[in-house]
Amino acid sequence: MGWSACFFFSIKLLDIMISQLKHQYQIIYNRPQAKDIVNDNSIIYELGETEWLKAKHPEVLHMSDLYTANKIKANHFNHFQLCVYANCAHFISIHGGTATLASYFGGKNLIYSKQGPEHYFKCYAKLYPQFSGAEIQHAKTEDEVVACITKMF
Repeated sequence: MGWSACFFFSIKLLDIMISQLKHQYQIIYNRPQAKDIVNDNSIIYELGETEWLKAKHPEVLHMSDLYTANKIKANHFNHFQLCVYANCAHFISIHGGTATLASYFGGKNLIYSKQGPEHYFKCYAKLYPQFSGAEIQHAKTEDEVVACITKMF
């Protein structure tokens, strides 16, 4: 079975999500750079969203900026992510490692994913909730993401 896909939040979807949630939550945007994470042979694309995000939604904190400041003196980026996630109760994540990691911290995790082994093995329903008792919702389209945000948050 071969799985290959590129999953990301479009700028349009980011704008909708942030606009809906920024008045209720402090949003931290986390899209690690290649230099920050372990190389697993996944391609990391430059989407150009960081500059747009900083201009359009300056209230959003960026994990990479927080890590650069690293006031908690974390040993590496993954350590820093764990510390931040341990203080969060709501996540909106993307298929793969980000969704898996966010599922370890309880609360709510909305996962956007269109296809892949997690679908085949029903990880979103069977495995991920077992990590911490988190409420996991799985959205396969951008419209489903928006509907889940309205329902979950």
